[in-house]
Formats: sequence, C-alpha cells, structure tokens
Amino acid sequence: MLFLPTFAAFLRRPFRPHFQTNVNIKIEDINDTRKTLLVTVAADEVEQEHDELVKEFAKIAKIPGFRPGKAPLPMVAKRFAKEITEELNNKVLSKAYRHGLEESKIKPMKLIDGPKEPVKRGQDNAIAFVLDVHPEFSLPEYVGLPIQSLSEDVPEEEVDKAIENLRQQRADFSVVEREAKTGDYVKLSYEGKIDGQPIAELVADRPIFGTQANTWEEVGAEASAIPGFAAALEGLKTGDKKEIPVTFPENFAEEPLRGKNATYAVELSEVRERVLPELTEEFLQSLGISTVEEMKERIREDLERQKKQENYTQKRQQVAEQLLKSIEFPLPESAVERETQVLLRQFMENNMQRGVKPEDFENNKEELHANARKAAHDRAKSQLILARVAEAEKIAVDDKDLSRYVYFEAQRRRQKPDQLVKELRKNPDEVDSIRAGLLLDKTLDFLVEKASISGIES
Repeated sequence: MLFLPTFAAFLRRPFRPHFQTNVNIKIEDINDTRKTLLVTVAADEVEQEHDELVKEFAKIAKIPGFRPGKAPLPMVAKRFAKEITEELNNKVLSKAYRHGLEESKIKPMKLIDGPKEPVKRGQDNAIAFVLDVHPEFSLPEYVGLPIQSLSEDVPEEEVDKAIENLRQQRADFSVVEREAKTGDYVKLSYEGKIDGQPIAELVADRPIFGTQANTWEEVGAEASAIPGFAAALEGLKTGDKKEIPVTFPENFAEEPLRGKNATYAVELSEVRERVLPELTEEFLQSLGISTVEEMKERIREDLERQKKQENYTQKRQQVAEQLLKSIEFPLPESAVERETQVLLRQFMENNMQRGVKPEDFENNKEELHANARKAAHDRAKSQLILARVAEAEKIAVDDKDLSRYVYFEAQRRRQKPDQLVKELRKNPDEVDSIRAGLLLDKTLDFLVEKASISGIES
C-alpha cells in the first residue's frame, strides 16, 4: 500500500519543525534529475511522536467514567489505537519529508513515489521518497539577444485585398442558367460507391461521404470533404448528371476509405453565381461607415494592430528559440511528461471539435505521443530557463497582473469577473498554474524589451 494520499493531506498540518534526536539523511541518485531521499528516523523519535499524540487524544477523548482529559493515557492509547496509529504514520512521514528537504537542500519539482510501508514503533524507520528535482545549470547570456522585427507597414494592396474579402463575405448568390465555374455554388444530390457497394454502408456515421440530397457545394473549393469532388463539378449545369471518379488518399481520416477508388453519381439541380456588393452608400452604412476613405482607414488600423501583435509574438518566439539553443541540461521526466499530456489533450480537444473521432486518435496514439513528447521537451526546457531568469531578475506576478488576467479571461468566457474569482478561489491548483503562466509571460516580455533588434524582415 502506498501512503502518499494521507501523507500529502498531512503536509499542511502544524508540527514540531525538527526532530529531537539525530536523523540520518541520505541521497541516492537515480539519474541527474531523479533522486531517492532516504530519511532514517530513530525509534525513540517515533515513540516521542506517539506519546504526544496520545496526550492530544486524551484532551478530547470521551471515555465513560472519566471527564475529558482525565482518562489514563494507557487507556486512551488502547481505546484509540487505530486512529493514533494512522495519525502517527501521517505525522512522521510529513516531518521526515520536510526535515529531509531542509537538511539535504534538495529543490523538489515533484514527489514521484513515497513509502509503501507504515511507520512502525520500537525500531528505526528508513523512509524513502523518490523525487524529481530542479536541474542545475548556469544561465546563458540572456540580455541583448539579437532578434529581427517584421515590417508593420500596411501597403495599399493589402487594404484592397481586405476590402475584397469583406465584399466576398457579404456577397449574394443569384440563380444562373449556365455552366458552373469556380466560385459558384451548386445545389446537388450524390451517392458514392466502391466496387458497387454504397459508401453509406462503409461509413454509416459519416453521411457526407456516402449519400447527400439537395446539398450545396462550392465549385473548385480546396476544402471539399471528398478529395477532388468540388473541382469536378465545373462545367455542369442545371439538370446535368455525371459520374465522378474519386481516389481517397492512403492516409485519409476514414479508415474504410483509405486508398480506395470510388465513383459518385451526381445530379445538379441549381447553379448560383456569387454577386459581390458594390461600395455604395447603403453598403457602407450597413458597416457603420460613411465613406470609402473611412473604411480604408479602419481596415488599415486593424491590419496594423494585427501586424504589431504578430510581430511581438514572433519576437517572443525568437527569444525562446535562442535560449533553447544556447544551453543543454537534463530535464526531469515528470516535467516532460506533464507537458506531453497537456499538448495531447489540447490536440485531441481541437480535433474533436473539427469532427475527428476518438478511435482515430487510438489508431495513431504512438505517433501522436511521440510528436507531442518532442514538442513537450522544448516546452519544459523553456519553462525551466525562463523560471531561472525570473528568479535572477526578481520578476514576480503581482495583484495587478492577476486582476488583468481575470478581466480578460472573464471577457473570453463571457462571465462576470466576480464570478470567475469565486471559481478560482475553489481551485488553488489552477491559481498556481495561472501564476506560473503569467510569470513566464512577464519574463518573455522582459527578454524582448532587453533584446537587440538586428534588422527588419519584410
């Protein structure tokens, strides 16, 4: 049985800060960042802890025939033997862990394993804790790192392109009696088969690949769910029927379709042409704008803000990459694994929102884990370096930083800041994680501020 749960719960309880007798501390290296902390507690120290616990229980014990605090200690010890034994175990483990860290000067990152046997009276107890520790390394030069800045200029053609995109978004679609061409939307029905078998039977839970009635497709769209299907619609007109051959890639998301040749029977029922709105007074008013010049100015300001943000993000990335390349040191396994799980969870959540099924992750779990672990290695390393820079420069997270985070996070979640604060108060671990993230952000900001701009990239 592993006694970590009760031990962890007891860490926050008051206790005598030091053992009264000699305690032997020994450190055994498992690897550069994982150690065994072996704390041997003498039998008389355990006995002293036991006696103190019996006295504490005696103060509140309710034993028939005795007023509280007046029952004989041997009777209390016998009556509450189970409870006292459990509390003794918690107390000695807690003190052994804290005492061991204090005496050994170890900087723990994570407690990996703890004692599997309970503390025993009448003998010395050798208590072992397995810990991942912060790696020792000397910081590289981090002030004045040479970085490049992206151009934040917004040329006229980018403004014109943004206006064109806006017109595309506000476009109408008019029915036309002609052959469909790229950019048109067509209304159609289709059924796919592979070697005569309906695809709807092969992937019953994904009807978009099998049979559809009166659906819409953009002619020539690269994002078509069925490979090459949208491009093959060009040249068809209302009432036309056609068989479209499709070859699914070997790495296609739907396993039953991978590498297969299919035929789709298509019937077109309508062609609609995209009609872009003119920059009329009515159109401008619908955007809350009076003139074309005002629209261009607003778009230019938006593009400038976007470029400034992209530029700053790119500078932070350059700083982080330079630090990663400038030093090598062993990483604690628990830190890499923690970041691996974070990245895997983010990847799965993002892809499930796009419709990827859980079994697809299972089929590629080894590759996904390997890729995530590679990225996690750099993330964990970067975090350790930045944490050391923050320590060296006395960078800290203050109440203003937390308030700013709460304000913007509440906006993102569409809730009141007071409500978010109440939620965070119930989860101290999340608050610690937020503080850690804010500290790393502030440190990166510091490094960018102290960096040397060596040129401008177009």
